[in-house]
Amino acid sequence: MLLMNTLQDWLRRKLLKYGYKEIKTPIILTQKLWEQSGHYENYRENMYFTQIDEAPFAVKPMNCPGSTIVYRTQLRSYRGPAPTPL
Repeated sequence: MLLMNTLQDWLRRKLLKYGYKEIKTPIILTQKLWEQSGHYENYRENMYFTQIDEAPFAVKPMNCPGSTIVYRTQLRSYRGPAPTPL
């Protein structure tokens, strides 16, 4: 655990130095979001589902959809400055 935390701390410092931001997305997302992302069709047999206020939700098997929502909160361009390599 000590080695893993040391490596994570080193990587976190490097990423912050070059302008990256760390995010954490919810553990449970709506089934609709999983359908929109295409993950539902490909991974539904390995996902866990529940109902919250009569709406279907699923426990995330991966970060993709939640991270995508955060990513699209601002305009980005392929012509923008490239991140500096670690």
